[in-house]
Amino acid sequence: MASGPSVVAALKDLWRRVAMLVARAVITRVSDAGGRQVLQTEILAGEVRDDFERFAETGFFSVPLAGAGAVVLSIAGDRSHAVVVATDDRRHRPRGGAPGDAGLYHPLDDPSKSAEESLHRWTLTDRGGVRTAIGRFDRLDIKCGSSSLLVEDGRIRLEADVIETHAREKIKWDVNGYGEDWIYVDGADQYHEDTYKIDPIRVVAGGAFNVNDPEH
Repeated sequence: MASGPSVVAALKDLWRRVAMLVARAVITRVSDAGGRQVLQTEILAGEVRDDFERFAETGFFSVPLAGAGAVVLSIAGDRSHAVVVATDDRRHRPRGGAPGDAGLYHPLDDPSKSAEESLHRWTLTDRGGVRTAIGRFDRLDIKCGSSSLLVEDGRIRLEADVIETHAREKIKWDVNGYGEDWIYVDGADQYHEDTYKIDPIRVVAGGAFNVNDPEH
């Protein structure tokens, strides 16, 4: 049977391991070059560790800034086998979300701004019962093979071998306020073409044209 001192020592070791299972930490440096992200963290005043691996959800990635917070899990209470299981940065997390809101944000965003006023954020939200996705960026650049979409301030560029536009009722376009409406006349197999000017609005009624069978 174990003696009193040995039991006390075992209990102290057990308590120490339990107390070290989970800890809050501050990230001081990030290495993102390898197969798994490695963080330098400060857990207690003066206790700095350079080799904590960070586990993230498959298919998602982020690189925390120095000064962000972390939750450290020490396997079996052993700090030499510790991993980071969560990170958060209260300095940049968007505020004022509605219940159910979700999104992605970047530290370049302004966390005090709403979804509509944000600078660098995707937000999934409910706007009056309407399922709404709100994106705010300086530049949107999408490529699918040789097709591309570029959206930036004052310019949209769409490029592809084939570009198709399909409307069931109407196509409306203008350049600096001058444009046209192409309106399908239901039941008559015709479309009606009007020209117009905005500010002040002036519409010039056009003619009706038969809808022909497609050429291809």
